[in-house]
Amino acid sequence: MSPRLTVAEEHAGDAAHAVTGFVAGRMAMVVGGDVEVSFRASPRTGRQLTIEDSGEVVELLDHGELIGEARAAHLAMPVPNPVTAQQAQAAAQAFLASAMPTPDCFVCGQRREPGRGLRIYPAPVPGRLLHAAPWIPHAAFADDRHVVRTDYLWAAFDCPSGYAAFLGDPPRGRIADIAVRNLAPVEAEVPHVVTAWPLESGGGRRTSGAAVFLEDGELRAFARVVWLEDGA
Repeated sequence: MSPRLTVAEEHAGDAAHAVTGFVAGRMAMVVGGDVEVSFRASPRTGRQLTIEDSGEVVELLDHGELIGEARAAHLAMPVPNPVTAQQAQAAAQAFLASAMPTPDCFVCGQRREPGRGLRIYPAPVPGRLLHAAPWIPHAAFADDRHVVRTDYLWAAFDCPSGYAAFLGDPPRGRIADIAVRNLAPVEAEVPHVVTAWPLESGGGRRTSGAAVFLEDGELRAFARVVWLEDGA
């Protein structure tokens, strides 16, 4: 029997939709290794989704309708130099001082308590064309090896890539494609820095990159994310 996935409101980005990065990460866990996931529609919360593995492609179905596909992929791209922990913290404080439209978002929601959300608050870094935020992954998001689970790591790229793609404005669209390369384990309860930067835009699509570093600047994982603008 194909595995089922029902995304609870706990993993929502807004009132109706799941955090797409989280769902993509769950699909990546089926594929294994470095993966690219494409979406035809945003996964919705409360829907019983089906994950079907054909061997080469993992499909995500919503009551028989194909809404996502995942396959093995090797992501290669330049990653900008990291920022300091102090720069990331200053960016997060700027984020928290602003009025954000999704305060209950699993990734960037200010109302989320530790262990109930990732609490990643990305904002621009002065003098750099990128966003940054500190991140200490909670143990609730780790496996028995104390390593952040793939679905939660992929979720960490969601909102930061969106804010970077829309140049600091709240994302006005959905993720159409996300590819991740995981270089080394991201450990829970260890300080990290998340960065994100714009790559290109046009034709209703905005592409950005995102990365997770240790505080000392060691790169642990990075992603390329394509956002589809509303109405495109």
